[in-house]
Amino acid sequence: MSTRWVADGTLIAAFAAAAAARPDSRFIVASDVRASESRLSDIVADGRRMGARLAALGVRPGDVVGVMLPNWREWLVTCVATQPAGAVMLPIVTIYGAKELGFILRQSRARLVVTPDVWRGADYRARLADCGELPDLLGQVRAGAEFDALVEGPEPGAPPARRADDLALLVYTSGTTADPKGVKHSSRTILAELAVQRESRAKAGPEVVLSPWPPVRPAAPLP
Repeated sequence: MSTRWVADGTLIAAFAAAAAARPDSRFIVASDVRASESRLSDIVADGRRMGARLAALGVRPGDVVGVMLPNWREWLVTCVATQPAGAVMLPIVTIYGAKELGFILRQSRARLVVTPDVWRGADYRARLADCGELPDLLGQVRAGAEFDALVEGPEPGAPPARRADDLALLVYTSGTTADPKGVKHSSRTILAELAVQRESRAKAGPEVVLSPWPPVRPAAPLP
């Protein structure tokens, strides 16, 4: 079997290396609510601080952290934060109602979920309450003051050791014809996929990438 794209590193090491190599790379969020422009190095630093504070909320290595956010800066900060915490990132699209959200949180046994407070008329505290019993969930962190408190303070100490094959990302399918399925990714599989993409675009030169993910419901019907 070819080992051409086998990756031996971890996501947190990749984040740190990217921030060191290109600290001023910009991450721009176009949003009616929480528009922002950030440097890559600042996002990684905030993520490392948040990762250290997840333990104070009861998150332990191997625990799943759900992220049900629009395309905001907080989404990427949380993605970084799960890695030094030894946790597993679980992205959840914001269009899901209580039925889909409850199913995913229960099956994944998520310990924490990060959401908006109120966004596009939806109260995410009420939506979580409508999910019914969530025996593994320790709590909810909402974008705003609750989230900001997790990225403040001094730089953290050494994070828990991570291995390339540790579970890093859990992505649920849409469940079009059956219940959604959780697809497991390690640092190794994610970084291998990125290596393939990087090689396929090697001749393109510097690029600006538009990411419309996670998908959101339009504020008004499309024409």
